[in-house]
Amino acid sequence: MIWSQAALDDLLERFLNRTLPIEAWTHHAHLLVATMLARRMSEAELLPFLRQAIAAYNVAAGGQNTDSAGYHEAITAFYAHAISAFAQKSARLPMTEVAERLLASPLADRKVVMRAYRPQTLKTVAARLQGAPFDAPFDAGVLADQALSGFTIRLARDTDAGTLKALMDVAIGELLKPFLPPQTVEASREVMGLDTQLIADETYYVVERDGLIVGCGGWSRRATLFGGDHSAGRDAALLDPAAEPARVRAMYTRPGFERRGIGRLVLDTCEAAARSEGFGEAELAATLGGEPLYLSRGYVEIEAFEAPTSSGLAIPLKRMRKRL
Repeated sequence: MIWSQAALDDLLERFLNRTLPIEAWTHHAHLLVATMLARRMSEAELLPFLRQAIAAYNVAAGGQNTDSAGYHEAITAFYAHAISAFAQKSARLPMTEVAERLLASPLADRKVVMRAYRPQTLKTVAARLQGAPFDAPFDAGVLADQALSGFTIRLARDTDAGTLKALMDVAIGELLKPFLPPQTVEASREVMGLDTQLIADETYYVVERDGLIVGCGGWSRRATLFGGDHSAGRDAALLDPAAEPARVRAMYTRPGFERRGIGRLVLDTCEAAARSEGFGEAELAATLGGEPLYLSRGYVEIEAFEAPTSSGLAIPLKRMRKRL
């Protein structure tokens, strides 16, 4: 839906006077209302205003605010913080353009709150009634930058497979050159590539810019640590979130788009999704080219190891882990 300024003004007015139909009070409507308010007031003013306005609207719409339903302080505080940063960085844009960017951004993903919280925290009565400190480090400025970057992220589809394989092929060939000799780069294709199980599991993402896929990556609730459909040693067993780390898998950037925040966008999205399913840690197998990104995002080396190939050449990798 393309929002006109008149439609946005009407949405805000009907929310504030409590005449907005409950079926119109969608997740997108929440975000738009909060953003319009954040353009008018400071973050310190926004949270108490939203607290009162949402609770009042819930009652007017026939609902209740209890310890198990209605207004949720921790979730509202998260969005007030995130939306305030977004509103500040987008202040010079017209609200119609802001709305378009907002609803196409990671901010519109319902799991984005898991960048800061674990689900068990949000389920507590205390979090609903009084709020709760973040469970994980969260940078609202980075999220705002991602929302305004022009890059969008979505789940990969089966129809993306051909494009993804081509992207991975060129990324392996070009981006590993500074780290490995040519023969080892070629051999690495045997232990890298597209794992279509990730697409089937709806845990693999693509990043687009103007319709072009410029990056990809995912996470997994299965035991396989690395490799494509053709790679040896795959294990589709499901992991136990309470005892085992989720996997971060198959991160690639199209050459020419490196160091523009694509890897962090995918990683942030994957970690939030894994956290939403109860995983407390994430683990991955880093190439020498990918290691700097993971170190910058808090992953620590568990062990260095080599993946053998049929050519006799071994691919250097590092097992890395992070607490979510």
